[in-house]
Amino acid sequence: MKRVAGQQERNGFFVFLNSYRWLNWVLAVVLLHLGATPHVSPLTTVLVFAAVFLYNGVFTLCPQRVETYLRRVPALLLVDVLFCSSLLLVYGWGSPFYVYSFSPAMLAGYLFGLRGAFIVAALGSVGYVSSVSLTGKVWSEIAELGELDTHIAQAFDYFIVAVFFSYPAALAERLRRTNTDLHQAQLKIERLVLDKERQRVASEIHDGVTQSLMGLNLLVEDALKKSSEEPVKERLSLAQEAAAKAISQTRLAIDDLFEERLGGRSLAELAETVFEDLGRVHSIEAEFVVEGREEEVPADIKKALYMVLQEAVGNIIKHAHATRIDAKLCFQDHCIQLSISDNGSGFDPELPRTGYGLSTISNRVREIEGIFKLDSLAGRGTSILIRVPVSLSLSKESR
Repeated sequence: MKRVAGQQERNGFFVFLNSYRWLNWVLAVVLLHLGATPHVSPLTTVLVFAAVFLYNGVFTLCPQRVETYLRRVPALLLVDVLFCSSLLLVYGWGSPFYVYSFSPAMLAGYLFGLRGAFIVAALGSVGYVSSVSLTGKVWSEIAELGELDTHIAQAFDYFIVAVFFSYPAALAERLRRTNTDLHQAQLKIERLVLDKERQRVASEIHDGVTQSLMGLNLLVEDALKKSSEEPVKERLSLAQEAAAKAISQTRLAIDDLFEERLGGRSLAELAETVFEDLGRVHSIEAEFVVEGREEEVPADIKKALYMVLQEAVGNIIKHAHATRIDAKLCFQDHCIQLSISDNGSGFDPELPRTGYGLSTISNRVREIEGIFKLDSLAGRGTSILIRVPVSLSLSKESR
């Protein structure tokens, strides 16, 4: 759409420029018919008018190619200046193509802005002054006749045309850039909204369906241990297998949702998104620090650590009643270390827990062959330390 709009804008300018050139050619023909042009030989007149006709035809039939060549080699614009100046030199200062000679300054203003337009306007003014000299009069005589101010004003007209056409071109360029920025901002907003929605759906599946299935699985496992009747144990085993399969399928669904969210972003960039709006939405102060240089992190580690960080921060928000979270992501030579701590209520790790958040974190870290350490004390907050040996994952992927 933007490419089509830009092409229509270029075509619109060249339609205007070509119309301007053709109207001046028609005006020159009318002035020639009325005898209002300086006298030159019939052969010269035919050649000049034919040359202008063919020259206009090139701009009319090949506007895009002309623009491409001029943008690649701006010096080619001198050809346009020389052609228009030659028309003035043929007829002298009274040339019917005087207004036609403004067109190079218009074209330069559109293509190269004010600076390029002023350079071309200066060349056009020199061409005009040269054509005045061809009348055989010296400038002192022109001043005595009271025509000096007229010629100065007409030479200055080239600069007025340059300003008139370069300023709208600058505004159009600024408008194009603004539209590009707006389009990029719109895409970013749409991506953020989509990411938030994926995160919401994945969190609802995790907090609802997955947690219920894990609770059911634990109940079945407990019943299986206490049962002594073989038929009952057989059915309980089947129920446990079904629950485990359902948990696996829901986790795959969650992983797919987060896989789309990962995109091509780095682990540090993804981790930063976890702490967005914590202060505004949850009144929790958060400090996230990245140490070391992030190289190419394997996809399985990136996904696992990102989801572990989400799970840990989610647990803090729901259960810890914390006012501050400190997190550090450290990239070392052979491992990645993630630490998360809060100043919340804490708990006794030895006591039985009703939730499954920490077990989920532990399982994900184990899947990527990492080490998970938990340190918590009632009333003193909680700290989590995760170390993942990157080399192990790389060798695993290479196999």
